[in-house]
Amino acid sequence: MPLLLAGCGRGNFSERSARKSDSITWALRNDLKSLDPIRANEENTASVLGEVVETLVTVDPTGKIQPALAKSWTVDGAKVTFTLGDAKFSDGTPVTAKDVKASLDRAMDPKLLPLETSTYLGDVSEVVATDDHTVTILLKTPSRTIVSKLSSPQVAIIPARFRNQAITKAEDLIGSGPYRMTDYRPSQRAVLEPNPNWRGGKVPIARIEIIPITDASSLLNRFRSGDVDLLQVASSDVGTIMDAKDLKERATLLPTTKVIYLLIQPAAYPPLKDPRVRRAIAMALDRKKLSEDLVRGEAHAAGRILPTGLAENKPLLPAYDPEAARKLLAEAGYPGGKGLPPLDFGFNEANRLNAIVDFLPTTLKAELGITVRTRPFGLSFMDEIQKHRLPMALSGWGAPYPDPQAVLSVLLRSDSATNYSGYSSAAFDAADAKAQISGKIEDFEAAEKIAANDVPILPLYSQPKVWLMSARLGGVVLSTYGSPDFSKAKL
Repeated sequence: MPLLLAGCGRGNFSERSARKSDSITWALRNDLKSLDPIRANEENTASVLGEVVETLVTVDPTGKIQPALAKSWTVDGAKVTFTLGDAKFSDGTPVTAKDVKASLDRAMDPKLLPLETSTYLGDVSEVVATDDHTVTILLKTPSRTIVSKLSSPQVAIIPARFRNQAITKAEDLIGSGPYRMTDYRPSQRAVLEPNPNWRGGKVPIARIEIIPITDASSLLNRFRSGDVDLLQVASSDVGTIMDAKDLKERATLLPTTKVIYLLIQPAAYPPLKDPRVRRAIAMALDRKKLSEDLVRGEAHAAGRILPTGLAENKPLLPAYDPEAARKLLAEAGYPGGKGLPPLDFGFNEANRLNAIVDFLPTTLKAELGITVRTRPFGLSFMDEIQKHRLPMALSGWGAPYPDPQAVLSVLLRSDSATNYSGYSSAAFDAADAKAQISGKIEDFEAAEKIAANDVPILPLYSQPKVWLMSARLGGVVLSTYGSPDFSKAKL
């Protein structure tokens, strides 16, 4: 799924009564982007909705695919057959193959389709409900990763009656997961309570109140005071957490499949169409200094496009060399930055404190003479990116399943709906196609080297996924993939 570094909402604490002994408060750095699973393209939103809706399969904390709504499956070339287990939605109706077909058809519907879902279902030709418990997915061509792709919350299963409508209200968010959403007030709170029809039995947490708090210091103060029990730490805040003994003791660090990067959109700034300009920018930025001295918090400078959770870090990207960067920019026709118009750099306002927000403009002006204008956005940030309006943007991507394809192919193939850079390279596409079939890391690396030299995006650093959990809450299973598992939680 795409990682939006987004934020809005004030958090209405006046409406929060004292918590009961079986209730918790889960804080987010931003409001939910949507209540519709097909639009859950933001990490916090996906985590919350993942408590309510389920997919055919899931990814466990070790990165292995496990049954969810499907109890088994077989892959026969371009045909994948799923056998469903017994499950009910929170309204008491059974989950059937018709619901699966309607949900997947809905996610492929051009009238409802957010771009990202074609990333997961672009291989699909047809979905057939063979009987109540059997679903056959026919593919355009055999796909090595189709089962893994069906673990994404954006292709979650909901009742068939919602096939042709958007989900905008809590009462319409009906899933088969352990919780149901009983209340949602935009920018204030969402409330999760147990799904009475959950096949997993009674859950130990009777109420989860979810509140958005965009201000980092307020969020951490409320965690320290005991008002907040659980939160996923924003990348820009990890250094603060690791520097504070009391917070570090409550932190859980998980391996990451996420990379923080500069998205480059030449469509919004024609000089960036020249790969020499992109490489010059890459060579002018000291990613090691940025990650280790400024971002901190266990951040590691990116040497390649793939994050450390998917591949060993290697120096495939252009190395830091400001003198060579200046020569390359002059070669491209812009000595000392002359002739280059101001370059707009977009980021989400919740990420305002990330060190890159000051580091990028200061460094590019000092080293290359390029003037950078910073532009903060709220929830419109993703719209700006999808419309290719930002020359550069601070972005991120967390692979939803453990395969290099979930980063390289998704972000950089010319035919990928989530290729927001507009990158198009026949050589990369051919190398990537070979890697997708073989699944071999050396084949993916061959494709990666082509893109790393072209710099369609510039990875900056990777960092562990960090959660904070209060002392009163225990037993929650946190994972690199998917939502928190509260089934064994203790208060």
